[in-house]
Order: sequence, then C-alpha cells, then structure tokens
Amino acid sequence: PPILEGTIYETTLFTLLPGVTVSFCADGLSLIFALVSSFLWIFATSYNIGYMRGLKEHAQTRYYICFAVAIFGAQGVAFSGNIFTLYLFYEIITLFTYPLVAHHQDYEGYASGRKYLVYLMGSSKLYFLPALVLTYVLCGTLDFHLGDIRQGIFPPDANPTLVTLTYALYLAGLAKSAIMPLHNWLPSAMVAPTPVSALLHAVAVVKAGVFSVCRIILSCFGLETMQHLGLGLPTAYVTAFTVIAAALIAQISHMHGLGRRMPWTFGAFALATLSFVGLPPVSGFVSKFYMATGAADAAMTGLMFVILISALLNLAYLGPVVYKAFFLPPAGGMDLTSYKEAPLAMLIPLVLTALISILLGFHPQTFVGFADMFTHF
Repeated sequence: PPILEGTIYETTLFTLLPGVTVSFCADGLSLIFALVSSFLWIFATSYNIGYMRGLKEHAQTRYYICFAVAIFGAQGVAFSGNIFTLYLFYEIITLFTYPLVAHHQDYEGYASGRKYLVYLMGSSKLYFLPALVLTYVLCGTLDFHLGDIRQGIFPPDANPTLVTLTYALYLAGLAKSAIMPLHNWLPSAMVAPTPVSALLHAVAVVKAGVFSVCRIILSCFGLETMQHLGLGLPTAYVTAFTVIAAALIAQISHMHGLGRRMPWTFGAFALATLSFVGLPPVSGFVSKFYMATGAADAAMTGLMFVILISALLNLAYLGPVVYKAFFLPPAGGMDLTSYKEAPLAMLIPLVLTALISILLGFHPQTFVGFADMFTHF
C-alpha cells in the first residue's frame, strides 16, 4: 500500500567506491516484476516437482538449488537501487541457470549450455560492463534516479555521442531480453527440462532482461534524454522487428487429437493462446490495449500495426494447435492411447495460471496502479 501511495524505499548495504554501492529500492516498477516473478515461481515449482519426480530425473538437489537461486537473482534485479547492483544480480541469474540448461549432461545439453553462456555472459561483459563504466565516468554515480522518470542521471552537458553509445551498449548487453539478433540462446536452451522453459520465459530470465531495459531507460536515461537524443523511436522499431520476426519463425509441432486425451492441459493452452492474441477477457488484451493506446498517443501508427500484425500471427501459429488438438483425428495413424493428463502437481499450476489470466483481464487495477504510480510526475 505505501508504494501505491507514492512511497519509495531505499537502503544501502555497503559502499565499494564513491558512487558505487550495493543498494536496493522498492518502487512501482520494482513491485511489478517482483510480484510477477515470485508469484509465478510458486506455480513453476509445483510443476517442477511433479515433472522431476515423475520422470525420476538425476541430480535433483543441484537442480532445485539452482532453480531457487535463479529466483533470488530475479528478486535482486527487481529491487536493485543502482546499475551495479542490477549487474551483480543479473549475472547471478546467468550463472545459476546454466546448470539448468545443461541439466541432461549430454552433447546437446552441453552445446546449448555453452551457447547460453556465450550469448548472456559474453554480451554482458562486452557491452553491459563497458556501458556501466561509461555511465560512471559521465555521471559520477550509478544510482538510479527514482521518483520522476523525466529526469535521468546524465548531466545536461554530457557528450551526446557518448551517451548514445552508452545506450546502445546497454541494449546489446541486456541479451536476456531476447531482442534480435541476440535471441538465439533462447530456443537452444529448450533442450533443458520442461519446467526450465517456464523459468527462462515467464519467471526469471527473459523477464529480468525486459525489466532491466525498462529500468535503464526510465531510471537511468530518463524520458527527456531519450527524447533529446532521439533514442525512443529506433528502440521501438528494433523491438517491433523482434516481435514480427519471432512470430514468423515460430514452429509448432502437430498435436492432432491430444486435446481429447489431455483436456485440462489443452484447455489451459487455449486460454494462453487467447492471451497471446490479445482477445478479451484474458490479461493479454489489457497489455496490448495499453501498448496500442501508447502508440496512438505518440502518433506512431506503424507501431500500432505491429501490435495488430503480431496478434494475427500469434493466432495463425497457435490457433491451429488448439483446433487440431480438439477437433482433428491423430495424424498419420498415431496411437494416442498411451497419452494421458499430467500429474496434479503439474496440472494444477497450468489451470490456476490460466484462470488467473482471466481474473487479471477483468481486474488489472493492481499492476496498473503500480505502473501509474511509477510514471506519475
């Protein structure tokens, strides 16, 4: 409640150098990511237990420890009070999700794990770390500017070329956001156990990248610097390219007839599809509505079309999966008698999160309130 009333909490654990501290803050933006990641982690963990025990996977203790430390890293990113603290926890996520990607310890697992480290740690060392150093040289501090997103931390007389270069380095260094062309680590990481996919996509990794981009843009550069240097529109169109290209190359395998064998699983999948497409009443509609409204307010007609086209493409590649699963016979005479619903520990999280997406579609006020408070000035 205090955050929704405008309170911002800040604390510093210790100082490394003048202007370089391990500090934490809690504001509206922090709470959005912290609540989403920690809440979804509960469901992902339940699914995790059902999956790992059901398949009698090896090295479960190591696996669960890494899974837990990953959410610790995500919470650290959410509540980081400066760029250095964010960088520290960002790297913790990478280090402790690598064993999850390489869990099967076979050739494919190790190859995907190497790619995972090269993309994420390579980009953070080559781009994020130099951007952090440049920020410190130009600003004398790494602390986020909290409370007014118009103002950043860069002084008005900072060299525009260096500020622009710093911004580009941040975008490239935050490869967890999976902006093309630094996205290829994500599909390769799907060799990991299935629950890791939820951790990578929905709970900790990609969300940490997207949150970090938002935090850097809004609390480091600020809207006035973004507008003065003309950085906003190029960023929007790079992201728009990622949205469209990713939808065009998505390969969904045939699942003919499985919906009749696994109705609860595919029912949840159908609701998730509605959310991806952005149809009411699921929460994805609210997200796309705000993005479209923002594009309209900024007179960016092209971005409005990107949002519409991405919704249609999502429907084009996800809709047939739902239709084939429920209404078509098994493909190629495939025998489905061995298929059945997953254990309850896996099924309950699927159904509950699908139902919650509907609830948030009808009642999005909590997260909208945090966003409103963060952007209020």
